[in-house]
Amino acid sequence: MKLASIPYRLLLISNELTELDRLKNDLSLKHPHAETEALDCIKDGCWEADIIILTVAPEAKREVAERIKEVATQKIVVNVFNSKDNSPELKKILPYSKLVGVSGNFSELKIHGGDTTVNEEIQQIFNLAGFNLAQ
Repeated sequence: MKLASIPYRLLLISNELTELDRLKNDLSLKHPHAETEALDCIKDGCWEADIIILTVAPEAKREVAERIKEVATQKIVVNVFNSKDNSPELKKILPYSKLVGVSGNFSELKIHGGDTTVNEEIQQIFNLAGFNLAQ
């Protein structure tokens, strides 16, 4: 996970506790200086987070957005997608969040969002993590 290489605290959230523990242990081995915490409650994790990155299957994003909407107010929510952009649907569920879309593949990502400052912040984070961003 490239994001573990950046100087940010990562809160890993999943309902799959076994997978979550495996990921946290793997990150600890590969990035011993990374500050990571694993949580199994999405609402608590998103309450603590400043930036929320959704890397769930497209069909699960609506449910996740519904679960975090009251704790995602005024926070940056990054919708990572490959093909199906459900950002318009997420914007309806999260109207008070700063929604940014990140699309593409690991070799080249594109950032989509209505706030230039937020887009630049997300671009900086993904750049630090070593992702190539399309211009």
